[in-house]
Amino acid sequence: MKRILGLTAVISMALLSSTSAEQPLYVAYPPPDHKTTSDRIFLIGTAAPEGKVSINGQVIPRSQAGHFAPTFPLQLGENNFILRYKDQKIKLNITRIST
Repeated sequence: MKRILGLTAVISMALLSSTSAEQPLYVAYPPPDHKTTSDRIFLIGTAAPEGKVSINGQVIPRSQAGHFAPTFPLQLGENNFILRYKDQKIKLNITRIST
């Protein structure tokens, strides 16, 4: 039992220390080349808390931990989003298909 508790403590410490390092810009949702029938999309992701994240040039609000989940309207057809954090950039292509 002590060995399991010790291992749990070591893993927890490793996870905590890795989150304090410079975290890259990351998008959890939507996946690349996502297709949807919805008229709106949530862009869910994270980056290190310091600095600003922008989507298509608009700075977005984030949590103290650096997480974000803004929603954007979608036009029928292709919708392109460019997320930027410092010198990092992610391009997303979301296609809204007709019902």
